[in-house]
Amino acid sequence: YGLYQPNFDFSGPLTQDGSVLYRLIGAYQGGGYFRESRSDQQQVISIAPSVTFKLGDRTNLNLYYDYSRFATNPQFEPLLS
Repeated sequence: YGLYQPNFDFSGPLTQDGSVLYRLIGAYQGGGYFRESRSDQQQVISIAPSVTFKLGDRTNLNLYYDYSRFATNPQFEPLLS
């Protein structure tokens, strides 16, 4: 309910000869609960940059990083009133 999820993915060379390449991936996901009496918010944030160095004809060095954050704010209600 109320889900929104924008993403992006960029990549390309960092040098003119193409010996260093980059890629940047990011995503955000947010949403709420389907009942108006609750104000739960859920968020997921993810960022994943990487760099590739072409060191030779058959040798690449890949550096990766991945950051993820999961956040929620649950408000519990009794099932029976």
